[in-house]
Amino acid sequence: MRNQIGLTKEQIDQCKLIWKFLMGGDSDTGHFDDAKLEGMRIRLDTSEAHEDKSRTRFNEDRNIVILGADAFPGTDITDPNSQLSESACLIHELSHAQRYYLGFRRPCSPSADYHPDEAETSLHASFHSVLYPSDRLYLVEDAQKHIRSWLREKG
Repeated sequence: MRNQIGLTKEQIDQCKLIWKFLMGGDSDTGHFDDAKLEGMRIRLDTSEAHEDKSRTRFNEDRNIVILGADAFPGTDITDPNSQLSESACLIHELSHAQRYYLGFRRPCSPSADYHPDEAETSLHASFHSVLYPSDRLYLVEDAQKHIRSWLREKG
């Protein structure tokens, strides 16, 4: 489980800086033609970040990423998602937005395709060039976890 305690002003400001860097065009996604994403601008909404148990997520209808308390890592060392840094969390959500912009339409949860979508998004995010090697590994492990969950549910 990721962090559930509302973020401090300093943590929110840190996430804003990360987002500004990601949106600034100085960061290379590293794995596909960035020209396909030209003009894509996703705003970071921090209005819920101070609330306990708030969720970080991409909102397709509003074309924004909503910052939540869970942007920061948790304490469960057995869960790769819990270990993702705040940068990797934001890159994962940016990957949802990029996939949406490229024409992928993710299923509404709970859906049979929720786990494959999350797995594909984590793999997409794992190629981002600014990730720490540990975050890249955690994203791939998160994708594996979602595939295993999907296979179990299909059982």
